[in-house]
Amino acid sequence: MTRLFGGRLFFAPLKKSTPPRRILDIATGTGEWAIEIGDYFPEAEVTATDLSPIQPLDVPPNVNFYVEDS
Repeated sequence: MTRLFGGRLFFAPLKKSTPPRRILDIATGTGEWAIEIGDYFPEAEVTATDLSPIQPLDVPPNVNFYVEDS
């Protein structure tokens, strides 16, 4: 999807100069997007949820995965 969207991770009017404080990723799957957005906005707290515990263990310190039913 990132390639389809020209490398963009999001379409919201967010800027690195004024990063969001919290980001929520519901139904994260493998967690790839949550990890990439956590790297892009290291100041933001990224919370990602999914039913399956298939996310990697080595993630940025600002990214947290929870196994939950949304």
